Formats: sequence, structure tokens, C-alpha cells
Amino acid sequence: MSEDAQRQRPWVVIVGGFLGSGKTSLILAAARLLEQRGLRCAVILNDQGHELVDTRHADAQGLLAREVTGGCFCCRFSGLMTVIEELRTRSLDVIFAEPVGSCTDISATVFGPLREEFDGYRVAPFTVLADPARAEELLSEDADSDLAFLFQNQLQEADLVCMTKADLHPDAPRIPGLEARWLSAKPATAFSNAG
Repeated sequence: MSEDAQRQRPWVVIVGGFLGSGKTSLILAAARLLEQRGLRCAVILNDQGHELVDTRHADAQGLLAREVTGGCFCCRFSGLMTVIEELRTRSLDVIFAEPVGSCTDISATVFGPLREEFDGYRVAPFTVLADPARAEELLSEDADSDLAFLFQNQLQEADLVCMTKADLHPDAPRIPGLEARWLSAKPATAFSNAG
């Protein structure tokens, strides 16, 4: 494939994770770093509701932002594809997509169909973020069983798990059986590997 054709195929980077894991903060930090390197970025935010605070936050940071509302990416896949197609016309290099924090089964319902669009996009590995303190809570024996099930499913379907907020939890215990990168959205520590 020619270099021009590669440039017309933006990276789609889906960053999932449980509520409060730092998805929006990390995406905004990553977009800033990429834009400093001359890459054009956008973000697609998602929620069950119809008004997203995160979209206004991304706009305020100067990042091109769109949203898919009224259901998760799984349930609103055609809406997600419509937004991706609209953004693709803007000659972007990277399109970040942030699914709802309670979403599971993204690998089958979003990644599978998106990877079939190989000619139009390059799809990054599915990254799932986890807050170390929240992870410890949700993986404990006395955790709410429904929330623990949801959290564990998100971790299992990830291609890459990243423990966030390394700046706040530098000594947090590792989760047995889980290989994860440790990082922070803070500029001095973003994308570092703390363990």
C-alpha cells in the first residue's frame, strides 16, 4: 500500500475501562503529545445519556470532538461508524474513541466489524484502563458481584491493560495474573512503565 493510501487510513484507537479509570484524561494527554509531533487527532466520546461533559472538556482543550449518545458503541455501532467516516474526511492521523465505562463485549461488537474495514482504517489494539485503587476494590472477595463481573470482563477482552494514575498510586500492588503497563496522564509521567 502506498504512503498516501496509508495516510488516508487513520488509526482508530479505542480506549475502554471502568467508570473513573481516567479514559478522557489519558486520551486528551495522548492527543496533546501526538499533536506536538505534528499528528492530527480527534476523539469520539460515548454515553448512554444525551449530553456529555467530556465532549465540552475536549472542546475546551482544543481537540476536535464528536459523540455517540443514547447507547454504548456496541448498541450504536452504525452511529459510531457514521462519526468515524465524517472524521476521516478531515485527514486525521488518529481517531480516539472512548466507549461508555460500563460497556463490555467491545471486541466482538466493535473491533470485529471495524477490522473488516481494513481499507479505511488502521485499528490499534484494544486498550483497557484501570484505576489501581478501584481495581483492588473490584477484585476483592467482598466486591459487588455485578460490578466485579463487569470489570473482570473488560480486563479479559483487552489486548492491552494499562493501570492509570501511576502518579497517585506508585506503590499500588500488582494484580496477580495480570500483565499491565502503568502510566499517568500527567505530562511528566505519561506513558511511563512503572512496573
